[in-house]
Amino acid sequence: MFTIMLGKSSLLAEGVNCPNPVTKWVGMPQIGSVFYRAMMLDPKGNLFAVGRFGGSNRDLDPTDGVDLHSGPSPSDLFVTRINADGTYAWSRVVGSDSNRAGIAIAPDGSVLVAADFEGIVDFDPGPGEDIRSATGFHESFLWRLSPDGDYLGTIVFGTSAPQTYGAFARALAVDGGGNVYVTGSFGGLVDFDPGETQDFHNIVGASFVTKFGPDGSYLWTRSFGSNQANGGEAIAVAPNGDVLVSGHFRGSVDFDPGPGQDVHVATIPGATYLTRLSPDGEQIWTRTWQILAQSNSAPFAIDSDGDIWVTGSYSNIFSNPVIDFDPTEGEDWQPAPSTDRIFVTRVTGDGNYGGTWLFSSSDRTRANDIAITPDGLIVLAGYFSGTGDFDPGSEVIERTSFGNWDAFVAAYDRSANPVWVRTFGTFTLDQASGIAKGPDTGLYFFGTIGYRTDLEIGCANDELGIKENMAQTYMMRLECVQPSADADGDGVVDLRDAAAFWNCFSDAGSPDAPVVCPQGCYGFDFDHDDDIDLDDLAVFLDHLSTP
Repeated sequence: MFTIMLGKSSLLAEGVNCPNPVTKWVGMPQIGSVFYRAMMLDPKGNLFAVGRFGGSNRDLDPTDGVDLHSGPSPSDLFVTRINADGTYAWSRVVGSDSNRAGIAIAPDGSVLVAADFEGIVDFDPGPGEDIRSATGFHESFLWRLSPDGDYLGTIVFGTSAPQTYGAFARALAVDGGGNVYVTGSFGGLVDFDPGETQDFHNIVGASFVTKFGPDGSYLWTRSFGSNQANGGEAIAVAPNGDVLVSGHFRGSVDFDPGPGQDVHVATIPGATYLTRLSPDGEQIWTRTWQILAQSNSAPFAIDSDGDIWVTGSYSNIFSNPVIDFDPTEGEDWQPAPSTDRIFVTRVTGDGNYGGTWLFSSSDRTRANDIAITPDGLIVLAGYFSGTGDFDPGSEVIERTSFGNWDAFVAAYDRSANPVWVRTFGTFTLDQASGIAKGPDTGLYFFGTIGYRTDLEIGCANDELGIKENMAQTYMMRLECVQPSADADGDGVVDLRDAAAFWNCFSDAGSPDAPVVCPQGCYGFDFDHDDDIDLDDLAVFLDHLSTP
């Protein structure tokens, strides 16, 4: 039903001159409940996804084929590889009862996954065995596979005393030298050294950052927290090798893991932090906002200049009528709405405040992820309800959701000018959960959709029939399409093209007789207003030749 064609996209080459990206492929497992949690692209264009599923006979092949897997635990972890040519390569499963996981690609091409587990787990997905036991409630692990899916080993760390909270790895990053940095949350007395020596940390609720060498050797762990819930959620390596971590915190927290002090106080539950550490684990600076880290997430991205772009959603849910978006000693107070709104804040590499974009809406908007494309576009992914304005500037680019939630992906230049906005959804809960990181960052997305959601952005009424009336996962890629009156590509603009234009214009297509429109209806959007209207008809008629 679906064909995936990966490879280098023309969107990168077109940059801001490409206002019309459309769906070029969609991947979706067809049997059972399967959910992606993170994705990475390697330099060769291969796509690696980590996710979870539960139960028996779950399809992990998102292409036309079927690859059924059954896991030993209620919620099992998997890694899937899609080759650069769009073919399905393999999936590997480990019986980790973990709802969250991070993925990264090492310089040698191996695939690294960080997550947590409990009980007894065999980490070897092949015919061999590598059985480990968690002594506490939960422990963290670093799982390594070859590019071909061969098992290369597991590091178990964050060993906790029995009956304690344990350690939960959430995200990881790899630097150019192959060093691995893992972040997450822990509570109680936890030993982060997986070797014969020990490195105990004892905090009721805290974030941790652990570093391993390229050979898997344990180097160090830094922790900061309080007697309440704290956790690292996102991590990345800056161009100069420093490590940036974001997450949520409660209470009074000293973010300096060394002998000094840098105390920040959360006035609301789950305030947001961004901290910068040297490769040796020394604190460089920390910035905090009295903004709830929605869904336990505080996504950020680093551009080529070293600036950090932090996103999320804000509201006055805790009766804060105004919020200060400047995390330094300055001030930038803005009114807080009653429901979630998206913000994007820029922090310079040295920790200075670079300004904030704010988005308006009639109801709710939420950003789940952010990424920077190689050509410098800032890409957001999330969901919205009601009518949202996706231009944070003085202009208005409104989209109205079809149902409870609709998904969106949108790209902006550094000056907050919208380059393109794409939304999709139906009467159920649809969202874009994340952006695949890697050489083609900003083109690959994943999320969940409801029943019969149209993911073929660009053509009318070409819904993808979902077999189950329930939430399902998807992966998709956008690719640049420049407007062209020649819809069928036969070199002449004739009545066949006029028929295609009319179907796009009048929304006259149907699932049984879909619009034949290789470029998508956005190929007729000559004025780039995301609507095929009379203005586009006038341009089309200028190109119409004799039948």
